[in-house]
Amino acid sequence: MPDSLKFRRQSQFLVAATLFASLFLLLSSRVPAQTAGTPDPRGDASYSYAVFVGTGLYRFDDRQIFVLRIPVSWQLRELEPDQMGVKLLLPVAIGIQNFDKLDDLLGFQLGDVQTISFVPGVELQFLPRPRWEVKPFVQGGVGWDPDAGTADFIYGLGARTNYVIPTGNAQIKVGGEYLLAGDKANDGGSSNINRFSLGIEYKHPIRWSLFNRQTSMHWRLIGYNYIGGLTFKTFPDTESFEIDSELEIGFALSVDPALKIIGIPASHLGLGFRFSAHSRAIVVETTFPF
Repeated sequence: MPDSLKFRRQSQFLVAATLFASLFLLLSSRVPAQTAGTPDPRGDASYSYAVFVGTGLYRFDDRQIFVLRIPVSWQLRELEPDQMGVKLLLPVAIGIQNFDKLDDLLGFQLGDVQTISFVPGVELQFLPRPRWEVKPFVQGGVGWDPDAGTADFIYGLGARTNYVIPTGNAQIKVGGEYLLAGDKANDGGSSNINRFSLGIEYKHPIRWSLFNRQTSMHWRLIGYNYIGGLTFKTFPDTESFEIDSELEIGFALSVDPALKIIGIPASHLGLGFRFSAHSRAIVVETTFPF
């Protein structure tokens, strides 16, 4: 191996190791109980929660929220064994509520849009070892409440990682994420999320194909842990309940090579079923989230 390539790989490994050491030190420290993501009795959903979850229908005890997240991104620099990748993140999220059943979503009005968020950022991508990716990221943007006419500053930072284990024609992918995100209002109020996630996915080819492309099936199990808890208030009362962890079971189909939809590559589509003692969700997945 050339000395320059060896040095780059060693540098990437040291960067990745330093990031993970910092994350584990942070996770091992005491974190006070959160009022992160706490909606008020009118049912307002926290920007910091909505913008960092996937598209889906979420039910928290007595309330329902539909989140449409458009994960726009642009790969500025390709990830190679001897080259760090750089991706520009440009996600947009829209939160809708005030509906009783799915049919109501088809006829929603602009007044039902509760949050609109745009939180751009940058993701760095490293390959410390073959089949192992490490992706630290940082984001900052704005969330609007059209009804109140207010805007909040939103931030998010953390790291994602995944490791691929080949098993013949199939593969197992193990992933994890640490996310610290929040929002700060003009009146000085704030909320935040401190979340650690772990997941595993089994991918295998299937006999039939879609659009004359190699088609694979994905099965996954993901756990989400909210460090310090994620607190919500019931409606119309002010009694609160706390979510400490959620479990998600999902499946998806993918094609290779990717399809082009209005010029945007699309290769993966699936559903996830997320639940805890006080929450239920059906989420749309366009990739393994790590």
